[in-house]
Amino acid sequence: MSRRRWKSAVCRALVLLLSFIWSSIWISGSNASAVVMGRFEGSQSITAAAWAVVANGRNQPVTTTPYVLVWSVTGGTAYDYLQFRNIGTISIQGFSVTITQVRLTGNANPREIFFERCDGGSWNVATHTCSGSISVLGRATDGLLTFANFAIGVGSFLEIRARTMPNAQSTFETTLATEITRAHIRIAEIRHS
Repeated sequence: MSRRRWKSAVCRALVLLLSFIWSSIWISGSNASAVVMGRFEGSQSITAAAWAVVANGRNQPVTTTPYVLVWSVTGGTAYDYLQFRNIGTISIQGFSVTITQVRLTGNANPREIFFERCDGGSWNVATHTCSGSISVLGRATDGLLTFANFAIGVGSFLEIRARTMPNAQSTFETTLATEITRAHIRIAEIRHS
């Protein structure tokens, strides 16, 4: 074999070897590229949690406007029955209510309002009695009142009776505006076994 043929054969062998090495690198590189360039086709939805509580009259349609108490005076005491309803998408552990009393007539100060729950029973709105036991959840004249440690599921409600002594010297319009913050959202529990 002549030297020239031998050089040509070596060159061809080197070219083949380099081609083989290059194609191996390129093929493995393109596989890696395929992973990087791969894509998912389909749909995925993301929802955000929403929390909201509203006050509305007992068995009345839900509205998001502040609730104006409608007092029913019986035997020297004024009553109103209402619900605080969770209209959010997650359970809550409490809420706050801003109470505003506006004097419509007269010059007397507003009376304290008691917010009560009928535990283990239900309210009889005709006789203003509870078939279980009555617990006072809070009381206020004006300002912010916080109801805490009440688990209210989505779509559920807390039924309350508002009670006050009517004022013979003045009339008032009482408005309840609800508010909920992150502090009222149930914190997840972590348990170790």
